[in-house]
Amino acid sequence: FDTPFDQKLYKGNRWVKMAQSIPWDSIVPYYDKLFSSTEGRPPISGPVILGSIFIKHLGDLSDRETVAQIQENMFMQYFLSYSSFTNEAPFSPTLFVEIRERLSLDW
Repeated sequence: FDTPFDQKLYKGNRWVKMAQSIPWDSIVPYYDKLFSSTEGRPPISGPVILGSIFIKHLGDLSDRETVAQIQENMFMQYFLSYSSFTNEAPFSPTLFVEIRERLSLDW
């Protein structure tokens, strides 16, 4: 994971610890079945979407604030399986609306 300013990620950070404890390989196939499509834009990776939902609820954040936090936080990006830090938003906050509709969730 390439970090800004060539920093080493602090292994005691909660997002680094959680990244190592979540079995993305077991969870992502379920996401792929719900969100895979041959039409429209390419799907956003499972760890990014599922991890963003986790961040949103763990922090009790709004859709917009969740995206902003991820954009600014290299540890969260590591948690979401990014290969390096970027200062770009992972997706539009409105994507959470689509996710809720697809999952029929009220959150």
